[in-house]
Amino acid sequence: MALQEVSLAITAWAEDHRGELDAKLRHYLGNASYQKALAHLSEGEGR
Repeated sequence: MALQEVSLAITAWAEDHRGELDAKLRHYLGNASYQKALAHLSEGEGR
C-alpha cells in the first residue's frame, strides 16, 4: 500500500470513529500528525 493510501485509510477510520476519540487524538489525526497520535495512544490516552 502506498503512503497516500495509508493516510487516506487512517483519515477515513478517524472520521468513522470520531465520536469515540478524544479531542487531542482527533486533532492529531486530522492534521496527519501520526507520530504524535501514536505517542498519545502509547501514553494510554485517546479513548
